[in-house]
Amino acid sequence: MLSVIIAYVNEYPQLVFTIRAIVEALNGLVDFEIIAINNYCAEVKAQGTREDKGYQMLVGAAEGNSWLRNFHYDKKLSHWQAKNLGVRESKGNFLWFPDAHVIPSRDSLVNMFEYYKQNWEQLNGTIHMPIGYQILEWRKLIYGLVTDPSKGAYFYKFIPLEGEREKVFEVPCMSTCGCLMHRSIFDKFGGWPEEIGIYGGGEPFFNFSLAVMGMKKYIWNPGFLYHYGNDRGYSWNFGGWLKDELIAAYCYGGIDLLQLKADNAGADKAGANTIAKEITSIPSIQQHREIIAKQQILPIEKWVKAWL
Repeated sequence: MLSVIIAYVNEYPQLVFTIRAIVEALNGLVDFEIIAINNYCAEVKAQGTREDKGYQMLVGAAEGNSWLRNFHYDKKLSHWQAKNLGVRESKGNFLWFPDAHVIPSRDSLVNMFEYYKQNWEQLNGTIHMPIGYQILEWRKLIYGLVTDPSKGAYFYKFIPLEGEREKVFEVPCMSTCGCLMHRSIFDKFGGWPEEIGIYGGGEPFFNFSLAVMGMKKYIWNPGFLYHYGNDRGYSWNFGGWLKDELIAAYCYGGIDLLQLKADNAGADKAGANTIAKEITSIPSIQQHREIIAKQQILPIEKWVKAWL
């Protein structure tokens, strides 16, 4: 079974169009379920944003659609934790993580799934469609590495997919929007650390934890995931972003990388070092670092050199 995990906050009406597009792509072709997780919480309410009608509409829709199940994660604003909840509640061996504002191109989702289902063990990693950042975008985008190891900086940016490429090819990193993985891979990296919040750390944790564990990311080149880039019904803050980035760095790089990254935070160095000390004292984060460290086969610096 394919479990489609969709986390959202105030995404009506994009949310229902996304779900309908996914159902039309899979219905009658694949055994699937859609797990929708509403992340509206006190943090969003405090930002002055009222909850829209998306969740209630999905609750009503589930009465007549057996493939749809709804959940509500309201402990904090974090689509990573909403994803974790969705996985815990899911039934499938394969997990697909689209955003709540996307449309897959014709036949791309089912074809990618069928390919991955047959080849995931040999691939030893995840598979992703190229993204069009806007719904009517004609350029395919993937992630490219942006790094400065001397400062502990490991990141990425969108770059155009250019030239003739294979049907399936490896990339150093890719967006979690549209990421397809086997459940065993999710279990391998332990899901997203429970301290990570809404913005910043979830994708670096995912990409670079898999990297140091020797796992790979691939692009399904025939596909195209059209994405609606726009403001959302919530906002993030810099302090939360910085903490999430430091948590991710500690998990895939350990204490030395955490300290290097904090020391190179520029004007935010003092605050970053305070956060770094806090991170190393939180048991759940320590446990997540241990999960990655026990399976690590190379340091992040060596992995980056191989790509650059």
